[in-house]
This record gives sequence, structure tokens and C-alpha cells, in this order.
Amino acid sequence: MIGPLASYFQDTVTVCFNVALDQMGPLAREAVVEQLGKRGIRESEIAIRLDDVLRVLVEKFGTTGRTIAYNALVEVCEEYSFPVDFTQNDPLGAKFVFLKDRVLVDRLTPRHAQSRIREVQYQVPTYSSIFDSFSINSQRIQT
Repeated sequence: MIGPLASYFQDTVTVCFNVALDQMGPLAREAVVEQLGKRGIRESEIAIRLDDVLRVLVEKFGTTGRTIAYNALVEVCEEYSFPVDFTQNDPLGAKFVFLKDRVLVDRLTPRHAQSRIREVQYQVPTYSSIFDSFSINSQRIQT
């Protein structure tokens, strides 16, 4: 995945995964991060290696791991305004691939990126006079 949409998607998945972990509490977060670290999966690689992440979650944590993965995908759906049309027992890896493909094909941006884009586009411009460039700064003159 290359380009800003892919980057937004990867960032969104990472943020959503962290939200899902936070929902489970600090002990669960610590245990998951430790297990992912043992498998060589860094936080920045969660979206890229989501199949490996899902495998680790299910192998090490069972139903709780599926709950974390499900909650992360629900958060991703909410970020892209998709309906949550799957259950915790559905194949979550396949749903992730579907979401990724839909985001990239339809060129969708997540809500958090849209709000940042709007902020940048609608910043109030500051105007200055040409005379300001040549005038003496009165604060520098004061002693």
C-alpha cells in the first residue's frame, strides 16, 4: 500500500487497535503488547501485519483476543462510516481485507483525517501591509 490513503488507513487501523486495547484495560494492553513484541510485531506494523496480529490474539487470548480484534474493526468501520455488518464470530481477517480494499478503491478518508484537512483548508489568513515589512519594530527600540 502506497500513498496518502493507504497511510491514513494504516494509521487509522493502528489508532483503532489502540482504542480497542484501551477498552480492555491496562493489564490486557500490557499482555497483548508483550505477546506481539515476542512475535516481532511493532505498533507501527499492526495494520501491515494484521493477519499475524489476529493469529497471535486468538492463539494467546482466545475469545478475549477475538473481542479485541472485533472491537478494533468496529472502530475502523466507524472511522470510515461503514455499517457494522459482521459479528465477532465472522472471519475478521477477511473483513479487514474487504475494508482495506473498499477504502482504497473508493478513495475514502477517515473522519479524523477529514477534520484535519478541513482545519488546514479553512485557517483564517493573516494579512499584513507592505508597510509592515519596512516599518521599525517599536518593541526593538524600547530599552
